[in-house]
Amino acid sequence: MKLINKISFLLFFLVTLTSFTTSTEIYVGEWNGTDKGDAGTFIFSEDGYATFIMNGNSMGGKSYTQGGEEASMKYEVNKKVTPFTIDFIIISKKNKNEMGRMKGILRIINDDEMLLSIGFGGVPRPKNFEKDILTLNRVK
Repeated sequence: MKLINKISFLLFFLVTLTSFTTSTEIYVGEWNGTDKGDAGTFIFSEDGYATFIMNGNSMGGKSYTQGGEEASMKYEVNKKVTPFTIDFIIISKKNKNEMGRMKGILRIINDDEMLLSIGFGGVPRPKNFEKDILTLNRVK
């Protein structure tokens, strides 16, 4: 009887422990890369915000100014396709409307390296990694 109680307690403990663990996506974190000789940083937050820092200028995150208007930048990743697609969505803080969207593709190489290609300025989503590729390395 004591053995059954111990096993029951152990099972309850394990179920409780695993119910509180969270899974963080591999791309969440801070990443450095170089684009046409300019070093930049991409930050993907766990709550879905994206920030770009290039030449000391920051764009995105929970709050920044875009065209004279307060905005935020979120990201969405679709892992059901290959390569993954990623959208960077600029949202007005004033009225919550979408102000713009940059579409890209993403390939995870390993835990510390990924490839990113973005269609800036209304350019359609890239189909492959043949040009305008950013190799991003995780900041540790």
